[in-house]
Amino acid sequence: MRRFTTTVLAFAGAAVLLSGRPTSGNEPPLLTTKPLIVRTPARTDRAPRAKATPTREARTGILPAGLKLKRERCDESSPQLPHLVPHGCVRLPSADWCDPPSAVAGPGWQASVDWLVLQPRGNDFPYATPDCDCGPPDGTPGVLDMDYEPGLRWTVSRTLASGWLDVRGTHLLSETSNAVAADAGHDLKDLVLLRPPAGTIDVAAARSELKFWTAEADYRHSLLGGESWTLDGLLGVRIAALDQNAKAYFDSGDSVRIGTDIRGAGPRAGLDLRKEWGRCYSWARCVGTLLAAQADLDYIQHRPGAGFSVAEYHGEDDRLVPMLDLELGVGYRITENWSIGAGYLYSIWFNAVTPVAYTEALRGGDLYNDVDDTLSFDGTFLRVEYVR
Repeated sequence: MRRFTTTVLAFAGAAVLLSGRPTSGNEPPLLTTKPLIVRTPARTDRAPRAKATPTREARTGILPAGLKLKRERCDESSPQLPHLVPHGCVRLPSADWCDPPSAVAGPGWQASVDWLVLQPRGNDFPYATPDCDCGPPDGTPGVLDMDYEPGLRWTVSRTLASGWLDVRGTHLLSETSNAVAADAGHDLKDLVLLRPPAGTIDVAAARSELKFWTAEADYRHSLLGGESWTLDGLLGVRIAALDQNAKAYFDSGDSVRIGTDIRGAGPRAGLDLRKEWGRCYSWARCVGTLLAAQADLDYIQHRPGAGFSVAEYHGEDDRLVPMLDLELGVGYRITENWSIGAGYLYSIWFNAVTPVAYTEALRGGDLYNDVDDTLSFDGTFLRVEYVR
């Protein structure tokens, strides 16, 4: 009986194993056709997985909605991948988004050289015109009109804890000359001789020279600013010189030389606006100067055979010469230290004296009333800048 019971239990166990069905509702099957998934516990001693590669939006600066760009100076301690920082900002390690060394607090030096191409305006020198008794003048007048000429400007700046100290110098030299001859049946009438010749004039020639230089020292301090722009106010002093010389020659033998030299110094003030985006930047500047100047005026007319000058005047005149300088420019930062730029410059000298204004005052006999003129210089420039 015991053997029979053992045999029955053995067959029952084999049947349960072959059927794969649980013997109760709470027990799992011993055999199954489904794959068995084994889960192992996570290891705590393994290094964390590296972050994902930056997305195209993060690399190009196109940020998700609600995030703004935070510009930070690049250094070796900066992480190599973009990450979220407080206040919902995104910091990008690309060099295109790094501030230049000059925009970071701390002392430093900056130097630039500008190659100028400027044209003087307002100093045309008419010296002869066609003359005919039979009607209006017919022919080409003799007028000196200066064209664009190269110049040079340099700037050295020192970054201070509370602002910037700029020292700058500018130089320009412009020359021109021409000649005019009367047409057949016509004569020339001089426009600059105080003692006209007895005979007629058929040929006339003239030459004019203008040169100026300025030197100034300015202190700049930031008035307003944001993440990528700043508005600076500046105060400084300028010294300046403007020399103009004109000479005219006539076939009658007469010649004349007219010179007006201005020297002076005075305070200056203005605003300097700068905007940066990536490696590019732009600036706009407006500066006014009030020059306390002295004008040295000379007029000498020579005539052959006279043995001396037939007309000669020398004088000095103290006057205030307001000056206005306007400038616009754009630049590109090539490396951390070097950048290039280009711009437009417009400089105006008010209450100046030109050879034409001085000659007209002498011919009119009213030397000290309304002997003034306005000169301007405008043109483009190219800049090379170094920051240390």
